[in-house]
Amino acid sequence: MQMPTTQLLFDGGVSGLVIGLLAIGIVLVHRSTRVINFAVANMGLVGSVLFALLVVRWNVPYWIALVIALVVGTLFGALVDLAVVRRLFRAPRVILLVATIGVAQLALTIVTGLPDLDDYASESYPVPWGGAWSPVDGLRITGAQLSVLVTVPLVALLLGLFLSRTVLGRTVRASASNPELARLQGISPK
Repeated sequence: MQMPTTQLLFDGGVSGLVIGLLAIGIVLVHRSTRVINFAVANMGLVGSVLFALLVVRWNVPYWIALVIALVVGTLFGALVDLAVVRRLFRAPRVILLVATIGVAQLALTIVTGLPDLDDYASESYPVPWGGAWSPVDGLRITGAQLSVLVTVPLVALLLGLFLSRTVLGRTVRASASNPELARLQGISPK
């Protein structure tokens, strides 16, 4: 049996970080709403595709495009929350679960309606660091992988600090743990 290469192990670790971040999102949504959200990954599609279009097709500077994409993605999430989640909050959880599949399809439909990047096939998805780095033989770290290595642990750490150290974070955790007691204390579990 052949041992996996250093590059293969590294690539698996980077992919695992991305999947782990998605898992954190699924767990947080489930803990707070008791619903498995099948749209967790697709909720970011609208902002991420818009970001790629802004940078690659329309030559908007990277950091400005990032802010615009984050704002648009946040607005899409807020709109979904107001239009779908809050309306179905008191419905059986299976109804809301099925609605998340519809939200995932809505995000895909919106992305499909955006212009294509087919004419820009040589361009890759924009990352803050370009190029590649080879710290040891048999290992090549790209800018995209470096972005994942920096961003995912930082987001997980900040999310953990938010949920454990802030009043709002502790309120969210308490409300998710016992919604009935939260209502008695005047905290809306929504």
